[in-house]
Amino acid sequence: MTNTIKFLDTIIRNIKPIKKRQTFWCIGCPGFGLRVNPSGTKIFIFKYMGGKDKKISRWMTIGRYPEWTIRKARQKYDEFYEQVYDYGRDLVGEIQEEKKKRQESYTVEEFVEVYKAYAKLRGKFTRKEEERVLYLDVIPLMGKKDLREVTPEDIDELQARILKRAKNNPAATCGGRVAVKNSIAYTRILFNHARKKRLINNNPVLDIDTMGASSSRTRVLSFEEIWAFWNRIEMVGPTPVTAKALKFLLVTMQRSKEVRNMRYASIKLGESVWQMERQETKNRTMHRVPLNRYALDLIGEVEPYTGASKYVFGATRRLI
Repeated sequence: MTNTIKFLDTIIRNIKPIKKRQTFWCIGCPGFGLRVNPSGTKIFIFKYMGGKDKKISRWMTIGRYPEWTIRKARQKYDEFYEQVYDYGRDLVGEIQEEKKKRQESYTVEEFVEVYKAYAKLRGKFTRKEEERVLYLDVIPLMGKKDLREVTPEDIDELQARILKRAKNNPAATCGGRVAVKNSIAYTRILFNHARKKRLINNNPVLDIDTMGASSSRTRVLSFEEIWAFWNRIEMVGPTPVTAKALKFLLVTMQRSKEVRNMRYASIKLGESVWQMERQETKNRTMHRVPLNRYALDLIGEVEPYTGASKYVFGATRRLI
C-alpha cells in the first residue's frame, strides 16, 4: 500500500498494523498524517519544517483515531498549518521554550524547600521561625503560584489574612501587627533569595505599604511591685527552681530562653560572670553577664535541686 492515501473512514479502519510503525499522508494536505503503531493505535499528526533555519523536522500530535474524527483532526490541522505557514510560527519550538522556562522556575511552595536547604546550610538561627511563618500563611495563600506571578496584591492579601486571624485571638500582640511585621520580613527574605538566583526580576514585597508594627513595652514595675514579687513569689505555688529562675531573670535582665538554658559550665565563679557562647545567644555573639551577689546567691540556692543536671534551672531532684 502506498503511504499517500485519502483520509476516509473506510480506508483508515482497514489499515492493518505491521511490526514497524507506519505513517500515511493525506492526499492534498501537506504534513497531515496518520501514524499506525504495531499495537494498532492510529494517531493523527502534523509535520512541518521548523527551527531557526527551517531545516528541522517538527512533529505534532493532533489526536487519536477514532476518538478524533477525520473532520475534527482536519480542522486542527488547518489551524496548525495556518499558524506555521501564514504567520511563521514554530509551534513545537514555542512549546519547548515554554517547557524550558517552566523547568527554570518554581512555584512558591517548591522554592520554600530550596530556601530551607539554603538556610540550613547557612546555619541561620531564625530558620525554624521562618519555616513556621512560611508554612502557616505564605504557602496556603500563594504556594501553587509561580514565583514570577506573585504580585504586591498577593502580599497585601497576606497581611490581611494575618490581621483577620488576629481578630479572633485576644493574645495577638498589637492586634496581629507584630505577626504581620515578622511574616512580611521573612517573605521579603524568601523573594530576595529568588531574585539573587535570577528567578524573578523584582521582589513584590518591596512594593507594598506594610501594616506591621513593632510591639511597644511601656509597662514597668513599680518599686512596690518589685518588692512584692521578690518577697512573695514562693507563696503563690511555683516550684523552688521556678521561683528562683524568675528572680534570676529580674536580677540579670536576660532573656527567659537564655536563663532556661543556662549551664553550670558557663558560670565563671572566680570572675562572677556568666559567659554565653555564640550558639546560646539570639544574636549569635559571645556574651558575658556580670553576676551580682543576688544572682550568685540564687545559683547557690538552686544547686541542691539541680546540681545533678548540666542546667542551672534544669531537671530537679527531691530533697530529703
